[in-house]
Amino acid sequence: MKVGIPIVQPMSILPGEDFWSVLICACRYCMGRQTYMPRTVTEWIMENCKGRMPENTITVMLNDIQQQREYGERGNWNSLGDPCDVHTWERFESWLLQQREKNNGGP
Repeated sequence: MKVGIPIVQPMSILPGEDFWSVLICACRYCMGRQTYMPRTVTEWIMENCKGRMPENTITVMLNDIQQQREYGERGNWNSLGDPCDVHTWERFESWLLQQREKNNGGP
């Protein structure tokens, strides 16, 4: 008799309030980091949450990006990270704005 690890079907993610809160935390953790993580997190969100993100989550993420940008401007440094990170956050910000427009009946 062959004994092995049973195959378990992956659980589907039910995007409730906690799910969206974790994504907000992931974005906040990544802001200003000069690693691969900002791109990894934002790409995952854009690939997996298109058309599903609630308005309040979009608003919080947009506000976080703007506040981080303003925080850096007051200190004459870029608080969103290196230029490649800034591009990542600007791209994500644009995606969030598109999601907001779609949520409000836009194209």
